[in-house]
Amino acid sequence: MSRTRNSKDVLEIDKLIGFVTLVILVIIGGGALTFHIVEGWSYFDSLYFTVATFSTIGYGDIVPVTHIGKIFVMVYAFLWVPLFVAITTLLMERRFKKFVFDHFAHHSKKLAQTEKKLKKQLELTAKEIEDEAKKTQKQERKIKKLEKEIKEEVKKEVKKEEEDNVEKTVSSETKKIDVPAQKWQKQKKTSFWKRVFRR
Repeated sequence: MSRTRNSKDVLEIDKLIGFVTLVILVIIGGGALTFHIVEGWSYFDSLYFTVATFSTIGYGDIVPVTHIGKIFVMVYAFLWVPLFVAITTLLMERRFKKFVFDHFAHHSKKLAQTEKKLKKQLELTAKEIEDEAKKTQKQERKIKKLEKEIKEEVKKEVKKEEEDNVEKTVSSETKKIDVPAQKWQKQKKTSFWKRVFRR
């Protein structure tokens, strides 16, 4: 909306400047014709004096001599010199607006391109982060699975070790019990034979 309004403003200023330029040419031409008739100068000298007065330069090398010519210069200067200043201001304003509009349009395009690039980079970065998060989750699952397997292996090893310890303890206790029983059996056997031979 603002771009359309700015372009319309510039277009209106262009139309206004075209109209004002036409008015300036008519005023300069009319002033030159008037000085040519009233002062009797050549058309070129009249045009030279009109432009010098109109642009506020005023060299002073050519001056009106008649009273009508002097009155016409005073009216001409009071009416048309401010017009010249206004036209110059309009031209500068138009140039400035056009410069600002072109500058804004150029930078808004660059800004839009930069914004697109940043959005793409942001999307790529977000996708990379998402992929890394998925990889991290997979690795965490693997780690948990490995931890579980290790715990189970440790439990099995501990259980097996406990069973082995119990077995060793039982067998050692059994040996302790078996040793006196064997001695008694031996004593029993020997004592029977001893008894037999002693008799």
